Amino acid sequence: MSIFDKLKSMLKPEVKSQRPDDVIRQTLLQHGDDGTKLRTVDHLAYFGSQHDQAAYMTFVQENGFTLGDCDDDFSVAFTKESAVVGEEFDREIAALELKAMELNGDYDGWGCPVAP
Repeated sequence: MSIFDKLKSMLKPEVKSQRPDDVIRQTLLQHGDDGTKLRTVDHLAYFGSQHDQAAYMTFVQENGFTLGDCDDDFSVAFTKESAVVGEEFDREIAALELKAMELNGDYDGWGCPVAP
């Protein structure tokens, strides 16, 4: 059982069925942020090789993201100014997830500050 599976088993049933993006959006909303304002959104992905990491770094830069600093081997931290709601954002996240999978990696997700 992976760490994600263990954590998921500890969640309430209504939280288990929610996508991580929706959980983040609900948390933002609880703090007065509807997600429509532009803000710096942080992203993180992990890879098993330098080759795959480099290919993903190229992909995110070509798609308007700025690379950040990472302490982990073969991880990629990157940011972009955007809102965190809407079809455009959801499509962008789906593309990040798909590209990471294509490169034998794992898109870990996104986070951002509250923008009231």
